[in-house]
Amino acid sequence: RRLRGRESETERPADGALVGQRLLAVLGGPGAGKTWLARRYARMCAQQALAALEAGADLLSVEIPVYTTWDGWSKTNGGTRQAIVAASFASGSGHSDLGGQEIQDRLTRTFTSERQPMLAVLDSLDEAAADTAQSSRLGELESIDRWRLVVTSRPSAWQTTTGGRDLAAWRVMTLLDL
Repeated sequence: RRLRGRESETERPADGALVGQRLLAVLGGPGAGKTWLARRYARMCAQQALAALEAGADLLSVEIPVYTTWDGWSKTNGGTRQAIVAASFASGSGHSDLGGQEIQDRLTRTFTSERQPMLAVLDSLDEAAADTAQSSRLGELESIDRWRLVVTSRPSAWQTTTGGRDLAAWRVMTLLDL
């Protein structure tokens, strides 16, 4: 069956939770499908971006996805945008060679531009939640203009990181057991 989630009291297909949403948290226990769904969101965004670019869309009108783990991001130096993009490149999630340093530098400049819309998928907050700085890092993410965000986590790590925060801007979806 399809992966489904619950928001408050509403059950919905997990695929549609990101539609029209700027900030999405996907919560679930071990093996619930968080990483699978995070990668699916990134792939869906990449397919839409490729189709738009092939149809002649301007790059600055196309949302580009990057995927990394929260732990990978937290261990990467630089500003928030730069560190997320660098962690994404370093993770090898795309399983392909990006090319030489000149190409990587050009991609980094493009992806970190304040004008470029991006979908940043940060998987596994729970793997870095013990670090007390994660709450402020969440605030850094929320403040990035023109970026949409997906964060996956186990519920306890999400609660620890967000304790006391205003989460009105976030859609929080808990994955249901298969």
